[in-house]
Amino acid sequence: TSFSLASTSFAEIYKWTDKKGQVHYTQNPGPGNKADQLVDMKSQQMTRKSDSANNAELAQEKERQKEKAAKNYKEKLNKFCAQQRKNLKILGSAKPIAWEEDGETRLLSKQERYEKIGDIKDSLEENCEE
Repeated sequence: TSFSLASTSFAEIYKWTDKKGQVHYTQNPGPGNKADQLVDMKSQQMTRKSDSANNAELAQEKERQKEKAAKNYKEKLNKFCAQQRKNLKILGSAKPIAWEEDGETRLLSKQERYEKIGDIKDSLEENCEE
């Protein structure tokens, strides 16, 4: 993002971000005076970052967000896979299996049990590392 100053009058330029994340450049500090002073025309000191630095920072932030999303996905997938393996073990036992569906609980038939085992094995093979 870049901006230019058309006037050479002595003014201060402030940068502030509103509640929606929109960045503003004004001659007055933002609400509550929480703003970064960017330019002090009296001393001619620029304190804002260059566009290339901002772009590099944005690229780094995007990369951090991608890494975080990948980590979260991996964690959720690992939990899912662990639960599927646990379910497979339970379904493979000789004990009767109570199944709740649409608010009703019933025992699985032998055929339903085999179908569920097949579905879980397919899911594990498709989604989970062994």
